[in-house]
Amino acid sequence: MVTWGYLGWQLRGYVQLMRPKFAIASLLIYLAALLTVDKSPDWSSYALWAGVASVMLVQLSGQLANEYSDWKGDIFSRRTFFAGGSGIIPTGRASPGSALALGIVTAALALWSAYYVTIAVDGRGLFLPIIAIGLVLSWSYSIRPVRLANTGIGEPVVAVLTAFILPTMAIYYATSLMQVQWELSLPLFFFSMAMLISVEYPDRHADIRAGKRNILYRLGIRRAAGLQALCSFIGFALVVYFILTGSLGWLVGLVFITLPFVWAAATVMGMSKYYEHEQAAIASAAVSFALVVLILLLLVDAAL
Repeated sequence: MVTWGYLGWQLRGYVQLMRPKFAIASLLIYLAALLTVDKSPDWSSYALWAGVASVMLVQLSGQLANEYSDWKGDIFSRRTFFAGGSGIIPTGRASPGSALALGIVTAALALWSAYYVTIAVDGRGLFLPIIAIGLVLSWSYSIRPVRLANTGIGEPVVAVLTAFILPTMAIYYATSLMQVQWELSLPLFFFSMAMLISVEYPDRHADIRAGKRNILYRLGIRRAAGLQALCSFIGFALVVYFILTGSLGWLVGLVFITLPFVWAAATVMGMSKYYEHEQAAIASAAVSFALVVLILLLLVDAAL
């Protein structure tokens, strides 16, 4: 007999399967970009929320595609807050087919929401094609035959989606102009790259067993750690530059409270073959924490 408690347990499993924390991060980046520009008179509050919905649905759909594609490898994963997948399919709470079906449904809803934006607000005809491109790239990261995660360029593609396409879409919606906010996108790109590399460390043994050929596998531990550290410190340097030039407020400089953690994480990652999973997981969380702090500070700075 199916009980309400069982249904609630299953529902929580499907929510976890979509990994909504990443969709929330996308939402915050979108809103931060939206707040940095003056909105044109023809914008619509209804279309605004349709645009927000389409962005979040693209993220959710991409996560579901990733869960569907990686579930066999996730059997071997030792999950952390940011890495290792949701673990819902390997435990039997959801089937691979249901994850794929839900991913298709969320993709369709994303396209419908984007279509509403294009017809509700004049001069926004590119919103739907950009959402469609975002969907294709997010699915291509995991799904064969492309599977960018196995090419070594998957991480830069995801970083571009996060740091450039998301803010540009928000600005395009608000102003009808296709422009890049470099002070927002460049630091986000390098911090995103650092985070994407770092979350592969706790999972590296599971990824190898699953046959994944990501950037960590291709570069090796030490060179990947060096690239992660380089991306982190370029991100910090860009924050300094944009603060000094007045493009960002001094508040964003608070991201430097994460600098010691990022430095320590880079050190641990560079020596990670001598460390256990727990140390790699902590280092990964430290770099991810730096990105989260940066996103929140950019949002607050844009709102002030």
